[in-house]
Amino acid sequence: MKPLPEALKASIGLRVDLIDTPSLVVDLDAMERNIQRMADFARKHRVRWRPHAKMHKSAEIALLLQQAGATGACVQKVAEAEALA
Repeated sequence: MKPLPEALKASIGLRVDLIDTPSLVVDLDAMERNIQRMADFARKHRVRWRPHAKMHKSAEIALLLQQAGATGACVQKVAEAEALA
């Protein structure tokens, strides 16, 4: 994973009530573990997986999923696709 920008590093460990909203708050260890588990499952069962971006709405997370083996990202609306491009 690429290093976090300094502005994001400064927010690590903040109390939830001090975080500006809307914000995406992620447990990086859990996310990386879950991405790896899904990638391993897809390889083992020889399936192509295209996760839906509706939950995270993050180009960075979509890229991490693709780097792990996802075929791409599934979106509902054109605006979601534009945000990931």
